[in-house]
Amino acid sequence: MNREELSEGLRNRIGDYWKVSSIAVTSQMALVIAIVAADIDSSERLLVSVAMIVAALFQIIAGDPAIKGSMMIASDLLNLDDDELKGSSTYEDLKATPWAMFRMTNLVLPVVVAVVAIVTMY
Repeated sequence: MNREELSEGLRNRIGDYWKVSSIAVTSQMALVIAIVAADIDSSERLLVSVAMIVAALFQIIAGDPAIKGSMMIASDLLNLDDDELKGSSTYEDLKATPWAMFRMTNLVLPVVVAVVAIVTMY
């Protein structure tokens, strides 16, 4: 693949991640608002708890492949024999990108948000 194709693939994978994140975060925010705004009985609490867990799992399951795909495409871009790219700040930024931290954050943050919301309910 050439630089343009790899760059387009990287843009698409990052776009996929933001779409997944916006859906998961919006879902979790709506559930938190429902928790705060309504007087919820125990059977509804269980339903909301399950919905929070599903939103967190959606973020983890769909977000990680998008980050991993971005990481692999960035690695391919860095390995191209392209002097113009290697002399650019984009090359340095890609080289310094903390992909492992992004993947860990994608794993930890949705779980923390779900746990905090569920603890708040009970």
